[in-house]
Amino acid sequence: MMVDIPFCRPSITTAELTAVKECVANGWLTMGNEVAKLEQEFAEFCEADRPGIATDSCTSALFLAMKAMNIGPDNVVAVPALTFAATANMVEALGAKVKFVDVGIDGCIDTNNNELFDVDLILAVDYAGNAVDIEGLRKFNKPIVIDSAESHGAIYNIGNKSGKTGLIHCYSFYPTKILAGAEGGMIIGATDEQAEKIKRWRLHGLSSGAENRYTDRSSSSFPVVEDIGWKHNLSDVSAAIIRQQLKRYEEIYNLRRSVWIGYYFMTVELQTLGYNVGCIREGPNSKSAPYLFVFLVEHRDNFMKYMLNNGIKCGVHFVPLHLHPYYVNKYGKLFLPLAEHIGETCVSLPLYPDLSTIQFDYIVDKIRTYFMNRSN
Repeated sequence: MMVDIPFCRPSITTAELTAVKECVANGWLTMGNEVAKLEQEFAEFCEADRPGIATDSCTSALFLAMKAMNIGPDNVVAVPALTFAATANMVEALGAKVKFVDVGIDGCIDTNNNELFDVDLILAVDYAGNAVDIEGLRKFNKPIVIDSAESHGAIYNIGNKSGKTGLIHCYSFYPTKILAGAEGGMIIGATDEQAEKIKRWRLHGLSSGAENRYTDRSSSSFPVVEDIGWKHNLSDVSAAIIRQQLKRYEEIYNLRRSVWIGYYFMTVELQTLGYNVGCIREGPNSKSAPYLFVFLVEHRDNFMKYMLNNGIKCGVHFVPLHLHPYYVNKYGKLFLPLAEHIGETCVSLPLYPDLSTIQFDYIVDKIRTYFMNRSN
């Protein structure tokens, strides 16, 4: 029988399907009541004292959050090299300069890098769901934004969820994430002044209440353009899915966590047997979110080809951004040793709630066989 184990698969139940059906039946598909409810419920999940701001992606959330902090052409923003393209791309989109910095052993930005004193903003990343060392970043006395695309529910080393860190966090609801929607993003932690601007910018720069222009019968006026804006609002259909995912968070978290722990013990076993492997571990004094299990292996391409030949799809998170052609051409060649080492050896193993015990055991057996055959 042909084996086909995907790298990731969102956990969709009848609850999500029913929510979408009800949303469609209501006749309102774009931003409306479902989005408003999600903004409140996700803020409560993050223990925030004000509603979140929903966007169409974490990418746009990063853009809007940094714009609200007045980041522009005169600024330099520190970005860890080991992250998805969107993190640095949004700095570039605002006309600011990217300052790539190396990472620590947890894959997050290196909080011992004194170059962070020389930037205008630190754009940190919760790599693979690991909660970045916020207290380690505060000593630089710089504004901080956290790209929390991968870390729904993480607890930071100050003992709080993102709503209580005093910082802006930007989340993703992309289908591979712990809380999966069709698409979507969320900003948590913006001030009232920042939130007012972001809400206007996410919908064409139109005046307050623009999203209600077709349903509000109390006014005959049409919203006006108060500022240049974009189209970055979330749809009610996506929000309906995400709301159901949020209700199932503990279930989803526990299923993913059990797979993560299983891979971790497999890695320790291989190390005990003398094989040169590793993994990205959680940072100290934090509770991370089990988004990725990043396995570290020499001759990564050979390993991934072997896995694919056995019906197991894996991922690479990430090729460090300072090595991408656009950034090499703009900023020249940089040497960031730990980011490059992780980038050369990292393999993200299949990790999702519906990964069966049989599939997990098959993956682990094939990995063990790979190393046993190499040692013979």
